[in-house]
Amino acid sequence: LPDARARLISLSNLLAEGPVVLIFAPGGWCPFGIDKIRTLSAALRGRAVSVVALTPETVPYPRDVKTQNRLDCVVLADVDYGVGLSFGLIFAPPPGIVAQMKAHGLDLVELHGASRPMLPAPAVYVIAPSGKITMAQVDLDYMTSVKPEKVLQALEAAS
Repeated sequence: LPDARARLISLSNLLAEGPVVLIFAPGGWCPFGIDKIRTLSAALRGRAVSVVALTPETVPYPRDVKTQNRLDCVVLADVDYGVGLSFGLIFAPPPGIVAQMKAHGLDLVELHGASRPMLPAPAVYVIAPSGKITMAQVDLDYMTSVKPEKVLQALEAAS
């Protein structure tokens, strides 16, 4: 997937360097998603792990998400929802929610470069270098956060 500088990054290359904490976030407009990314990045700083945030937002938005929110992790654009779909995380928000978002200047179709407004369920995965998922947390409540301790335990199991 393209990163904030439009360079292609692969999961296999990241896993060759160690475990990966993969965070599915709706985008830079969601303070709960940004807070989750910041919290996990801070808890894992200095450890041999790649923290990767996936957003369906397309260029230039991943760069903006990273710079405007001062994120110190890898931010990737999940183009056409490909990875989110393969994880079974993509859903169509109710039309009323889409209309409310649009009224507040958040056009998911435009932000995602897509033909239909979709969102990823908030999720965090810990993936061992072998590719085995040692932790998965999926919760449709964007305000629910993952406990850093749970991620740290999963990283120990991933080693």
